[in-house]
Amino acid sequence: SLFGHGDRPALSAKADSEQRAFPVYLRQSGSFRYVRFANPLSYVLDLVQAASLKGATRIAFSFGAGTMQMRFDGEPFSQEDFNHLSGAHWVSHSTSHATPNSAAGPELEARRLLSTGVCKVLQASPALVQIESGSAFVEIRPDHPDRHVKRHAPSALTRVRIQQRLGLGLIKRYVDHLSGHLSEELLLQERCVHAHMAIQVDGRLISQGQALSDSRPWVPFSLGRISGAAEVAPLPAGTPSQQGPAAQSSELALSPTLLRLVQHGVWVDTQIPIELLPGFRGVAESAALQLDAAREHVVQDDEYATILRAVSAAQVELIAELCHRQLTAGLRTGDPHSAKSKGREQPIAELHLRARLRGLLSRLGGLGPLLRWAEVSAKPLPSTTNTGGGSDWPASVSHGAALLA
Repeated sequence: SLFGHGDRPALSAKADSEQRAFPVYLRQSGSFRYVRFANPLSYVLDLVQAASLKGATRIAFSFGAGTMQMRFDGEPFSQEDFNHLSGAHWVSHSTSHATPNSAAGPELEARRLLSTGVCKVLQASPALVQIESGSAFVEIRPDHPDRHVKRHAPSALTRVRIQQRLGLGLIKRYVDHLSGHLSEELLLQERCVHAHMAIQVDGRLISQGQALSDSRPWVPFSLGRISGAAEVAPLPAGTPSQQGPAAQSSELALSPTLLRLVQHGVWVDTQIPIELLPGFRGVAESAALQLDAAREHVVQDDEYATILRAVSAAQVELIAELCHRQLTAGLRTGDPHSAKSKGREQPIAELHLRARLRGLLSRLGGLGPLLRWAEVSAKPLPSTTNTGGGSDWPASVSHGAALLA
């Protein structure tokens, strides 16, 4: 599984230790502005998001001791984008997302992310930054005017090149690069694993989309512009055995569901929503996610609520699928406890499957959704039976009858 202990979108310990704020000067109408970024090394993530908004399907990074080169396909940036590399950084994030479905929204957001990435790079006072896209070219050198060139032969790819200054810091980068612990590379490996486009770092593919574990059951889901996947979480260490009185506490062994949130190919936040059933892991991507002012956490707005509904529906589908497998295996062998794993999937203990099912039943608010999924009439039930239920549950579920069986 891609989820580990303390799962959160944070830098590695090494990268985190290098998160120092440096002064950066932005040219705006002939003047300079003093800005500080908390996470300057995350410029690579801003560039990935900008490329995603430009429709990139392939992104390649190449790192050296003193260089970083990036190239990607998709729609090119314009000379106007390069002219606003400083000003675009100050465009309000909420303004750039005001019309997410219009042509202006993604264009402005891509420009803003490119600008933010460049400004973060400048904090380290590199020797130069060069960006080539389509017929536009810009070269940025600290303490020098930007050089803009209009190329007669447009480039098919957008290329970004960063050259570091000579100094003691370059020796450290050289050692880190040789050992495979360059901070920018670690960031890309950690935060771009769920990107839908192919991302390579020094020739090695690091993105795998929304696929989760290859050893535990999982299901994909989509709802409008939201997509993702949900999987069964691994059982915590020290889980009580399935025999004896300790087995009655199986529900306590189900950990809260961790939900990774992805925007424009980059994992931006992890939430532990109490609205979701315990015992799962999930990843959800939406271009309409809103981040707080520090751009560290997702705002819990209407889009967030829609994501939770989509993940909840996927959890129900997965529980129904697991119940169906258990019943099918029992019918084949005559023993309902003899379900075996298929392929590389690990067997799910019936005890914990029942615990997940009880967790679902406790959240339904009545038997109405369960009867609807199983396509069973409520008429034979006693009049005192609560056949109500919440309205946010899915209208139908595959293998819904297995939930009752």
